[in-house]
Order: sequence, then structure tokens, then C-alpha cells
Amino acid sequence: MKRLESLTKKLHQETLFTAYDDEFKEWELLDDLITSLDNEAEILPFIEESHHILAEGKFNLRGWKYTGDDDPEQVTSFLGLIWNRKEKMH
Repeated sequence: MKRLESLTKKLHQETLFTAYDDEFKEWELLDDLITSLDNEAEILPFIEESHHILAEGKFNLRGWKYTGDDDPEQVTSFLGLIWNRKEKMH
């Protein structure tokens, strides 16, 4: 407990607490599946099959992000990298 208190104090002093807190909060949400498909025609069947398989285990899929989707926010952060979903990755 003493180490945690010391580290927390140090992060506040160096104005890094908020940045670390934001990162940990993002990690809590980083239960994403990251995969690559050969073409756009494979996206909907993949999503449908994934919902079916994971629903059997009571997992709740909350959303999908992929290149070419209609989300106005076309930049996504995952695993510390920035993914520009406007551009196809080769």
C-alpha cells in the first residue's frame, strides 16, 4: 500500500497521473478482437458468426470498427498504435 501511495504522489507531482489514469481506463475497455480479413465482403458474415459464437459464452460484443465503416471518427487507438480507418492497410 505504501508503494502505491508513493507512486500516486509522484505521478501527481510530475503531472502524469491523469495520463496514466486515462491509459488504464482505456485498457479496461481493450477487450477488443483485432483481426484482418481479405475483403469487405467478409466483414458482415464474420460479425454475425462472432456474435453467435461469443453469445453462447455470454460475452457481449458492443461494437465494431473497420476500414470503410461510416463512423465519423476515423482514427482508432489500439495496442498503443494509431489506426487510420480511412485508409486500407496493405
